[in-house]
Amino acid sequence: MNFFKNNFFVLLLVFLTFLLEYFSSFTQSFLRYERQSILDGELWRLISAHFVHGSWEHFFMNIFALIILWSLFKNLFSVLEWFLLTFVSALGISLLFVVFMEHLSWYVGFSGVLHSIVVFGSIVEISKGKKEFFVLLIFVIVKILMEQFYGSYLDRVLADESVVVNAHLFGVIVGACIGVILLRSGRYKTK
Repeated sequence: MNFFKNNFFVLLLVFLTFLLEYFSSFTQSFLRYERQSILDGELWRLISAHFVHGSWEHFFMNIFALIILWSLFKNLFSVLEWFLLTFVSALGISLLFVVFMEHLSWYVGFSGVLHSIVVFGSIVEISKGKKEFFVLLIFVIVKILMEQFYGSYLDRVLADESVVVNAHLFGVIVGACIGVILLRSGRYKTK
């Protein structure tokens, strides 16, 4: 029972995204980010797009990354905070799509939110004196820069899908904003 309680957030997220992928022929068109549908009032797509995936490979890559990040950062936040931070990350990324990517007609995937988690988690850990998280933060920044100049290496892995590298960039931006807000809130003690 402790395992379930201690890992409730990640287990629920994996279960829900698994169901959405399993039934993707029914769910994806209704839940994915579609700019025009959002502008026409289908606002749930701002959040739901991040929980559906383009393929099983896409799903498993994101879930694997989520489990790694969960193992790094799970003790930083309560279950409620994890839900809130994930929601805010997804919403922030989608709003940046709406404002800055008028040409993006649709999007699915959790990778932007994963980038946000890496950044805000690392910022909090660094503020607590764990300087090794600078390495992770620098790695993510270098990765983002490489994607902006050279595209995503995952385009070769996900042959039938195109990676929206700006989702990663926007995830980093949103994660940095969340990290700064978390530190300024005073809830997380800095060293």
